[in-house]
Amino acid sequence: MPDITVDTAPAEGIASAPISPATSTGSAGLASRIRSVRRRHDQLQKLQGYDGAESGRKIPEPMSELQLRTLFEICDKDRTGKIDFKEVATLVLDGMPEIPDARASEAVQRIFHAYAKGGEMDLGQWNKLCKEKGFVAEGFKRGDADILFTKACEDGRKMDLERFEFALVYLAFKKAKTIARIHDMISPEELPPPEPQQER
Repeated sequence: MPDITVDTAPAEGIASAPISPATSTGSAGLASRIRSVRRRHDQLQKLQGYDGAESGRKIPEPMSELQLRTLFEICDKDRTGKIDFKEVATLVLDGMPEIPDARASEAVQRIFHAYAKGGEMDLGQWNKLCKEKGFVAEGFKRGDADILFTKACEDGRKMDLERFEFALVYLAFKKAKTIARIHDMISPEELPPPEPQQER
C-alpha cells in the first residue's frame, strides 16, 4: 500500500523536504512517520514562538490496515496517490480526522461472496459488480475500475474480502462519496443472477 517517508536532512534544524512513497509498509510505518512530522512541526512552532503543544486528536494505535488506507485517502487531497509535505503538515496541525468505519457489513459481505468464486474476486467479477451496481457512469469508466482493482490487489490477480474492503474505500474517494454510501449502493440490491450452466 502507499506509505510516506520524510527526508531527515535538516534545513536549519527542520525537515522541509517533500514526502514521497517509501518501501516500508504497514500501519506502524505510517503512524511513526506522522509522529515524526508532528515532532518537526513542534520544533518549528517553538522556533516561531509557539508553545509547540500537540493539537487535535492523537493517532489511534494500533491502526488496522483498513483504517490506515482510509486515512491515506483522506490525506491525499489532490488524489495523486502520494501524500506531499503540505498534506501531512495539515494533518499534523489540524489533528487526526474522524476515520469512517470501512468494514464491510454482513450484507456487503454477502454481495461479495455472490460475485466472488471460492472467496476471491477476479477482475471480471469486480467489473461486473461495478457495472451492475451503477458505479460505471460518467466520470468513472471501466478503466478506472481496473485501476482500483489493481491498487487493492497490489501484486495479486484476485482479491479476498479484506482487499475488497480496500477497493470500496478507493472507490468511495474516486467517486467523491462516503464509504457508507458506497456500501448502501451495494447491499440493498438483489443478488446477481446465477451464471448459466454449460451443457455437457
